Amino acid sequence: MSEQRSAARGETHGVLRLWTPAPEGDRVRFAPDPDDRYAVVDDLEAAHVILVLDRWPQVDGVGHLVFTEHPQVRSFRVSTFQHHVDARRAQAGQPAPGRALRVGDVFWVRAGDDPRWNDPRRWQLLDVTASARRAAHAAQVVAVNPAMRLREADVAHESSGPPSPEGPRRPPAGAAASTV
Repeated sequence: MSEQRSAARGETHGVLRLWTPAPEGDRVRFAPDPDDRYAVVDDLEAAHVILVLDRWPQVDGVGHLVFTEHPQVRSFRVSTFQHHVDARRAQAGQPAPGRALRVGDVFWVRAGDDPRWNDPRRWQLLDVTASARRAAHAAQVVAVNPAMRLREADVAHESSGPPSPEGPRRPPAGAAASTV
């Protein structure tokens, strides 16, 4: 998360707009606000999950997510946070509601009645991991091939299918590695 782009450093390209991912789920009602938080699982220890929270990002003209503040780090008991995430995933009709937390998982979070961001049980929360990974992949493709527009990169990634609930698939033994 510390390597994310910061608007304060002037690394943006074009007009900024609020990032609006397309989270998976059949009961998702989602309208991000600039005061919401982007929470990423930074580390999983034996009993604790370490979250990095930053203001909800904007996206620039080439698809880079732009973060405008210094992130906050919070630590919670894994069991408490996992239970809350599972309940929110199920409530939104998101796939694999009982999937274990993984480093890199991303959530949209609204504080509700917890303005200090200390009690995740009081947060509104939505798993936006798949959308965040698609955005990162599309931005990477555009960075490697500047002639490709963001939409083309996003479509190319979408054609590879949704991520598996079990995590990334390994290639068969003896398969050749491919490049972007």
